[in-house]
Amino acid sequence: MKNTRARSSRNASCFCMLLLLLSIVIGGDDFVRPCAAKCHFEDGNFSHTCGDIMLVPDNLVSLQADCFATGNPDAEIYRSTLGLNMNIENNNGQLQCRVCMASPLVPRHCNFSHSCRNLRLEGAILYATCADRNGKPVETSLDLDRCVVNGQGYLDFVCGFLSPYA
Repeated sequence: MKNTRARSSRNASCFCMLLLLLSIVIGGDDFVRPCAAKCHFEDGNFSHTCGDIMLVPDNLVSLQADCFATGNPDAEIYRSTLGLNMNIENNNGQLQCRVCMASPLVPRHCNFSHSCRNLRLEGAILYATCADRNGKPVETSLDLDRCVVNGQGYLDFVCGFLSPYA
């Protein structure tokens, strides 16, 4: 297994957002094509090509897994870590994947862990007890296969950033 390589999905998300904004201003979709190729606008299904999946209790509530560099089980394996607080939010007691933005060009963390407790992972399903708008605890779960992808051995968020994943 190769050493962990740091990879910033934040830079890729900013780049894709910039290209999307350019395409809106200028018209056409020529600018967005590189993002569409990289971002996999379908479900991520990372657990199909990653193993030893676990939560790391750090500030970002990280997902860690050993992932094949390709869909081929004979390929190299990389240990990858992805901060879930960046793109998972607590929406009135329900966990959702989305890209949280402070403004169109300034990403911010969704920080679901600030209002959720008892986090646990079973397979690719994240379970938590999250506060709703009134502070009442709600048992909730999120299938991380819907919003996390194995990008050539590295975990990344699926880039459907115009609408939240329900």
